[in-house]
Amino acid sequence: MTLTQERRAEEASRLRAHILEATHEIAKEAGWESVTIRKIAQRIRYTNPVIYRHFKNKKAILAHLCLMGLEKLQAYTQREAELAANGRDWLEKGAEGYWKFAMDEPELYQLIFSGRSLENELEPLSQMGKAMFQGGIEMIQRMNPSLSYDECHDFLANFFSLLHGYVHLAMHDRLFTEEGGRQAAHRSMQRAVRRLAQQIRTTTS
Repeated sequence: MTLTQERRAEEASRLRAHILEATHEIAKEAGWESVTIRKIAQRIRYTNPVIYRHFKNKKAILAHLCLMGLEKLQAYTQREAELAANGRDWLEKGAEGYWKFAMDEPELYQLIFSGRSLENELEPLSQMGKAMFQGGIEMIQRMNPSLSYDECHDFLANFFSLLHGYVHLAMHDRLFTEEGGRQAAHRSMQRAVRRLAQQIRTTTS
């Protein structure tokens, strides 16, 4: 690659990052439904065709942001899980990482779980989602080696359903509406996760 080609590649990479950053900013200000190619172009002061030279459509942009979100979610949960004592409280620590990510990055969290079927837009996105799910299955198997794959699958589905439900309630001020509602939701989630972890450890096939 020539020096000119390297500079062009660097410039293209910076512009792609700028497009993603601008898209995220628009979502923070007015929600994901407000994101359009025109608004992104206006934000970065380029024309629409420039956007399309780097991303084939809006869904492709959202897919890349979703991948970034999954990478951040994974980093949050892994950072907390590393604090687990010999893996015994992995579920509790993983839940803490999940909660912190959702509270710190609500727009990315909403994008990940928006149901937009973005996996078809970006192969690494689909691969990462599957890898994270499989990692969860393996961790539950370590918590209780006597469990079958189907039992681990069911427990993991319960785990994610529980977390997503509490995050949704906290984000939308449902059920926990009193002052300090998010803290109350957080404490309730922690208790529910501890009960689920105990159930996983004591279940016999």
